[in-house]
Amino acid sequence: MKALGVDEQYHYAMDLELWFRYLLQAGQQRVLLSDSLFTYFRLHETSKSVAQSSRFVGDIEKVFYNVLHSLNAPRVLLDFARLNIPNADAFSPIRYPVAVSTKETSYFLLHMALLAKQHYSEIKNVVAARESLLVAQQNGHPKAPSVLRQLAKSLIPNKVLSWLASQRNKRKI
Repeated sequence: MKALGVDEQYHYAMDLELWFRYLLQAGQQRVLLSDSLFTYFRLHETSKSVAQSSRFVGDIEKVFYNVLHSLNAPRVLLDFARLNIPNADAFSPIRYPVAVSTKETSYFLLHMALLAKQHYSEIKNVVAARESLLVAQQNGHPKAPSVLRQLAKSLIPNKVLSWLASQRNKRKI
């Protein structure tokens, strides 16, 4: 970890950024878990974490974007990750070295793809939602019919869904 250095452009997420760079180099198998407490961290109203929490989000999103960029993630995920970066036009992505298998990175890509699918579904961007779902499927998400039904329900206007349900009920009578 010491050899990786600290990226001082991050004011609030230096440790997170360092951990991601380490994981992309060494992989999860090089991280040891412990039941011991190494540090004590308190949240209180005047702590930096609480008082400036909105600024943390921007730094975290930059880290996530850089990880996606380093993994050559599809444009649909990069566009999604860029949404919460303050002053995104001034942001210059950094490509981290990656020395782990795609199997180790697939969980991160799956997670980000599902978040993107949810976002794009909520704003009714059908094309981006579908692309995000395809990325999720390429990274281990099941291609179950219930997932496709859920995506369709989130994209089809409620009036159309109600009309379809009424038509189905008419056929049963």
